[in-house]
Amino acid sequence: MPSVLESVARARGMQHLADLDFKRSVLIAKSQGKTQAEIARAARMSQSAVSQHLKQMRDIAFPPGGFAGASPLEICERYAAGQISSEDLKSQLVAWNFTPFPQPSDIFDDGPLPPPGTWAEVEEALSYGYLSEELYEAILDEREARGLD
Repeated sequence: MPSVLESVARARGMQHLADLDFKRSVLIAKSQGKTQAEIARAARMSQSAVSQHLKQMRDIAFPPGGFAGASPLEICERYAAGQISSEDLKSQLVAWNFTPFPQPSDIFDDGPLPPPGTWAEVEEALSYGYLSEELYEAILDEREARGLD
């Protein structure tokens, strides 16, 4: 049985995913020619609120084909929320084209923040408890076996 804090973390993650799904759905509806009024009725919100959402959604990324998320972290979040299987998580993170990010040469240098799409997102997901240490190691091993790291 998960602790109360694990439940809080899981619920927050699911809220974040629901928000992403909502925003992407609104953008898709708009791209398919639906009016703000039609979207507002479907979302049970005002047209003004839809307009505000659309102004704030310009940077929302969509998952590439064959992936459950637009980033490694989102893929891990979807796994943690029970939306994809461990096999899907592993295959998608093995196949992901990670953004290269050199590690600092000095162990005392934190260096700059990694850009989106780096392996650091998987490490972040591990630290959040979105995947187990064993699954993390299996993904690393598979990437290494395929010569991807």
